[in-house]
Amino acid sequence: MNGCRPLWRALLVSGILLATTHPLPAIPIDLADPTPRPKAPARPKPTPKERKEAKPKEPKRSETKSLAAPSPISSKWLQLGVKSVWRHNGSTVGLIVNGSERSFVYISVSPEMRQHVSSGALLFQGSAEGSQFTGTAHRFRKGLPPVEYSVQGSVLNQGNTIELRGVAPTRDASGTVIKYVPEVMRFDLINAL
Repeated sequence: MNGCRPLWRALLVSGILLATTHPLPAIPIDLADPTPRPKAPARPKPTPKERKEAKPKEPKRSETKSLAAPSPISSKWLQLGVKSVWRHNGSTVGLIVNGSERSFVYISVSPEMRQHVSSGALLFQGSAEGSQFTGTAHRFRKGLPPVEYSVQGSVLNQGNTIELRGVAPTRDASGTVIKYVPEVMRFDLINAL
């Protein structure tokens, strides 16, 4: 044991910590050379003024961009059975899973859609068999009840995207269908709960 002590001290003086469970890369050390290594010069302590100036300023709320994932989902949505959170046209929607049944509901609505739809509104209801979705989507217009149309699609991008396709009715202000247009609904996964 005494033969190990100089080696142990040399390793401690050199600042190397040995761990048997986490091998470190080999670092050449000349144990025969007892020359002390030069120490870095000590830095002077900053003055209170320097400390204040060195602190990063927090941006004002109006300066921050909201590109991050939304805040944690509330227990309300968890109680409804939301299993994952998705981005759809700038809004945040939750996917409710009950056996093979699938539903997308709005959690937070994009500013552009707030005049047409509110949080909690049903966007899609249907079923999934494997990676294939089939069901009914809802299209919204201000002052009118949602209109339904059939969609089908699949899970893509290793489960990170769902695309549903259908032919959606377009209505005038009175609610009369004036034409049908191809519609692609894309959902991008934000968070699986």
